Amino acid sequence: MAALEQPPDPGAGGAGRVERIGAFERIINRLQVLQEAEIAAFVTGAEAAMAARLADHDPRSGPPGVFDTVGHAGRAAAAEIQLMLHLTGAGMLTRLERARLLHDDPQMVPTATLARTGQLTVPKIRKILDGTSGLTPEQVSGLQRAVLPQAPTQTTAQLGAAIQRFLVGLEDREVPVRRRGRAARTRAVVVQAEPDGMATLRAFLPAAAATGILAVVDEHARQCPRSDVRTMDQRRATRSPTWSCTAPAWRARAPWWRPSPARPATVMPGPPAPTGRPSPVWLPPLPAAAPSPATRSRCGST
Repeated sequence: MAALEQPPDPGAGGAGRVERIGAFERIINRLQVLQEAEIAAFVTGAEAAMAARLADHDPRSGPPGVFDTVGHAGRAAAAEIQLMLHLTGAGMLTRLERARLLHDDPQMVPTATLARTGQLTVPKIRKILDGTSGLTPEQVSGLQRAVLPQAPTQTTAQLGAAIQRFLVGLEDREVPVRRRGRAARTRAVVVQAEPDGMATLRAFLPAAAATGILAVVDEHARQCPRSDVRTMDQRRATRSPTWSCTAPAWRARAPWWRPSPARPATVMPGPPAPTGRPSPVWLPPLPAAAPSPATRSRCGST
């Protein structure tokens, strides 16, 4: 490292300069891996210290504090790192999860060992960690044996293709199910503070739920008059607080799958009959909805 800090020799050839650039890359990769190992060790140590404190707690001295939990200890340690590195909450959680997967999971020792040499970039490490999601311990070991030998000399895209070929060759239909289940367990809705009195509302949801929410927001945004010159994003942002706190007026209309005065009752398929065919179910027409009083446009201004 001390040699690389010195300026290059003016008479050095192009090959020597390229070697210096490659050495810088390996050092940067190694330092990033060592930093993430320190992040994982710091948070894990804080949680272990709190667990030991709770185990040694004397019940006669009263109950533990409200925030004296292993979870709060880990979050407090992560918050300290977040302030030091000037990261957002989502960025800190992402780095912490990646660090713990790489350095705290015994199954990932081959990848962690290679990464400590500086031969794996952060995007490559992320590809490998993502590829192991939902795999059994035997499959994780097989994946690393298949892709690690060539990973240092491959691009990130080539490494991703190699991982995908391995996953396709597994012929394990339970892998997608386990991956979806793992992702669904991490779903969350969080608020991130922003400058100037604003905030970012982030929702990590299954695709069907996210698409349904966006459809409701779009339905409200399309109620704005034609003279509204705002974009759809601006209309969605204006209408979102309303639809999330109050029942929208358009729900008073008959859904498309139920009959209405304008659409007489029809016969729709019901639950399967003993013969295996769906038995018909008669749906009577819904009563006409009372007309709502005339009001001004429900679309506010930004």
